[in-house]
Amino acid sequence: MPKFVPRETDGAPSTGPLIMKRLMTLTKGQITKSAVADDDAAHNSLLDCILCKNIMIQPRECDKCRKGFCHSCIDSYINQMINGDYQICCPNCSSTSFLLVDPHPLLTRQLSAIKARCANADKGCTDTLAYGDLAKHQDECGYAMLKCVNYGCEGEFYQKDAAQHEAGCEFRVDRCDKCDVVKIKDEEHDCIK
Repeated sequence: MPKFVPRETDGAPSTGPLIMKRLMTLTKGQITKSAVADDDAAHNSLLDCILCKNIMIQPRECDKCRKGFCHSCIDSYINQMINGDYQICCPNCSSTSFLLVDPHPLLTRQLSAIKARCANADKGCTDTLAYGDLAKHQDECGYAMLKCVNYGCEGEFYQKDAAQHEAGCEFRVDRCDKCDVVKIKDEEHDCIK
């Protein structure tokens, strides 16, 4: 199930709706174009993350076996090992002295040739994007699910509908222009100057 997390802000407190973050994945079914014409060659296992079995997103490699992982997959794996008091080792070659390194430039070039449909295509997004634009688009996509931040509101809506929901949300909290008292939307109060 997707988790709700605050939008990325530059250290400022979050004021907008919470974006429903899903672990970013790129399935073979999303790919619309690759640099290699042969489908089997285009989707070869060199592009697959060892952990999630999908095409790598922000790839990292083990310096020993040179197998690749999605950045988020290997981070999650390492955190599970640390939290479980296990010795950290490469999930592919079991080396305990492995380091994560940038992928080989040829792998990076092959990944950059991929074009894929948005992960929100099932919700109505029709965008086809270059591999390098997928992460940014996921945060900006009008069909990304958001959750209202107003206390008591359980509203979930598409990002493109956020302004409309915020304007009509019965749980919206405002501050009085005169006395700075917090009040529920359109609530009357005795204003103290």
